[in-house]
Amino acid sequence: MIETKYLAEKDYVHIKNILDSFYRTPGEIRLVSEEAFKRAIKDGVEKGLFGFGVLKDHKPVCKAFMEVCSPSLTEEEIIIRKELCATPEQKEQTVKPTGEKVVEASINQSETAYEVEEETVERSERFAEKKFSNVEFVVELSEGSIHELAKVVRDLSYKFNRVSVKVTISATDGEISKSECENKILETLYQIGNVLEKSFIE
Repeated sequence: MIETKYLAEKDYVHIKNILDSFYRTPGEIRLVSEEAFKRAIKDGVEKGLFGFGVLKDHKPVCKAFMEVCSPSLTEEEIIIRKELCATPEQKEQTVKPTGEKVVEASINQSETAYEVEEETVERSERFAEKKFSNVEFVVELSEGSIHELAKVVRDLSYKFNRVSVKVTISATDGEISKSECENKILETLYQIGNVLEKSFIE
């Protein structure tokens, strides 16, 4: 799940960010323990699903791949796409230019042998799907759609390393006391984020 959900279109992801998403994202699966999460990372690295490393000069540096590692869930630790960590002998597949044959090799670790299967793959860049490197949305939400917004933010966080949200809350057709607004509403907003603007009408 970690490989397909977090590394499908990213070269690397901070391990601490993945752990935090389990606790902060509404509707996300719940962890049994942090030790179970560490074991999942270790198993994925040992099985060659992804690599383990750190960022150096804003670039991923692989420290372990298809071997034992010991993640400690620190800020600098990352998991890395297997293609960036594997040696030529470890790569599961080697793709040649369009129209030529593709040789797929699956590694049998127990027998340290390779099973090779050849197949011809036809590809065309004409039908390649367009991709966006930056997206931004301005939306107006109803009270009952806040949960759906959290899902959108979660889905974007799987695709982008940086996702920020600015929320405008407008409440009309009612009233609230000054003390309750300041001590309850504003205090909570200050705790969960940075209040950029505020406006009150008597």
